[in-house]
This record gives sequence, C-alpha cells and structure tokens, in this order.
Amino acid sequence: MVELVEERVAPVLVGRDPEHRLPLLHDLARVLKSAPFTTAAVDTAVLDLVGRALGVPVHTLLGGAFRDRTEVHGSVGWDEDAGKMVETALSQRETYRWLMLYAGRDDIDADLDRLQAVRDAVGPDVRLFVDINTLWTPSDLVRALPRIEEIGLCMLEQPLPPTAAAFQRELVGSLRVDIAADEAVRTVADEADVVRERSATVINLGHCKLGGPTAALHAARIAEGGGVGVMVGSVIETGIATAMGLHLAAALPRLSHPSYPMGPLKYRRQITEEQIEVVDGHRRAAGPRARCHRRRSGTASSGRSPPRRPGDVGPRPARGHERGVRGGLAVDAEAPGGLEPLSGRSVA
Repeated sequence: MVELVEERVAPVLVGRDPEHRLPLLHDLARVLKSAPFTTAAVDTAVLDLVGRALGVPVHTLLGGAFRDRTEVHGSVGWDEDAGKMVETALSQRETYRWLMLYAGRDDIDADLDRLQAVRDAVGPDVRLFVDINTLWTPSDLVRALPRIEEIGLCMLEQPLPPTAAAFQRELVGSLRVDIAADEAVRTVADEADVVRERSATVINLGHCKLGGPTAALHAARIAEGGGVGVMVGSVIETGIATAMGLHLAAALPRLSHPSYPMGPLKYRRQITEEQIEVVDGHRRAAGPRARCHRRRSGTASSGRSPPRRPGDVGPRPARGHERGVRGGLAVDAEAPGGLEPLSGRSVA
C-alpha cells in the first residue's frame, strides 16, 4: 500500500483541494485498479483532513448523523467443542442482544448441533445469526432449513458461494430468515447486482473492501432504493478504519441489523488511544484518536506526541485530552467540534 500511495496516489492528490473529494476519487480510480483498501485509506484520510480543517465530524461530511450510537453484535467463534462456544456465548449474553455464530467447517449436522447448544444455553431472547462464509452447497442449505427455523436463527450470512446466486435467489422469497450478502459484494457494482437480482435481503457493507466510505455510502443508497437492508461490517481494520465505520453507520438512515465495527478486538495491541467500549449492546458514533502515528500497527507508544511534519494527515498522537484537535475522526468529549454526543438520538 505504501508503494501505491507514493507512486500512484501522490501524483494525483498533491497540490489539490481536499474539499473536492469526489473529483479526487474519480481521478484516483483511473490510476488505482483493484486496490480497494488503498482507495479506502485515501478516502478516509481526505475526509479526516477536511473534517479537521472545518471542525466538523466525518459523519457530517457524509450527510449528517441519524444516530449517536450504533447497535453492535457479539461474535462467537467456531470451535469443535460446543461447550467452548456455549461458554463464549454466555459471557457475551449480558452485553449484546445479538450474537453472530459460525458454521460450515464441519459436517452440517454437527454444526447445527453446536448452534442448537448455544440457543439452549442463551435462551430465546438473544437473537442469533450465523456466518457460513460460502461454505455450504445448495443441498446443504435445503437440508439445514428445517433446523434453522427450529433453532430460531434470524439471519444466514453468505451461506452459498456467489456462483450459486441464482439458487439462493429462488429461496430468498420463501425463507423466514434473512440472507445477508458479504463475500458476494466486493464492489458497488456487485452490490447493485445483488439488489437487482434479490439474491439477498441484507447487504453487509464493508467500507474498506468496497473502496472507502464514499463507495459504501453509494452502495447503501442503492440498497435502500431497492428495499434491501444494510449493516456495517468489519474485516481486519484497526482503530482508524473502525472509527470510519462508526461514522458511516451514523450517517445511514436505517440499519436493518446490528453492525460490527469491532476490528481492533482482533489485535493484541492498538494504534488508537480510545479502546472499544460497548454499553447496552451499542457503540457510540465516535472515533478514536491515533496513538502511534508513524509506528507500525501493534507497537506501543511512549505517550509523547511527536512533532507534526509537513504533509501529515490524520489523527495526531495524544496524551490525555487534546482540546485543540477538532472534527474529523477524532473524539474529544471536552472539545467542541469533535464527535460530540448528538442529543441521544438513535434510529435502528
């Protein structure tokens, strides 16, 4: 990514007005092919730069916030031992109203037995959905449907590979559970195909894999126009991209399912100062400050703020509160213009 930024991105962006973001991204698309994560990084940095310059949060630049907090779901990793899955689910039950589980790595009946064990343990009030990561075949799905309803699963995420979209489309209208598209959506064009063909009822919007928040916002509008729900997903993002996901979620008029802006949980050490805090199953629509501006992800900071260098873009390392940092992805509860609470509004 660094090489792409230095050799292809910089010649397009240097010297231009960052407030003209869409023309910049349009020109960038001509020199960056099949590099969505690099495009997403540039889009995020430009939004953050403009937000800081204007003293407004990024969700304002995306159109404004519909909520000041976003409901999130827990994640219960697959384990051959159903007891370990049950233990994880029980530890998360008091924090989250929704839990995502995983299937597809074992015999289908054994996987369904694990899901049933979790359901029996957490009770009927916790909503469960399962990510299958394209690992089922059409015959697996048909075979599983009676038990899926029996277990009380609310949604199946990408049960079939994209090559089986036609078969999945035939089932969508008759199913009592939602079907989410994830691996099938790598570009906005992919997402438009899913909406047009009705091969899913929900789109998992991963803004990094789509090429950034601007592309993800475009995809969300297509989904809304086609009557398809959206949720904001996550892959392996660190704190800055996760903050962007929270701003994106705040700017969407409706989220049909809980989102998962929880990427930093996958890392032992963080590059951001503010850690993930979930209260009543929700995360505030706020972004963390970067703690290690020019260090490799996963290293620890001394806590000192290095001097700003020409061309630096993005959150500055902080110690305590930086009252001078305003807008963008930054959060400073004491500084006006950061991502302040938005009067308690929440739109599901």
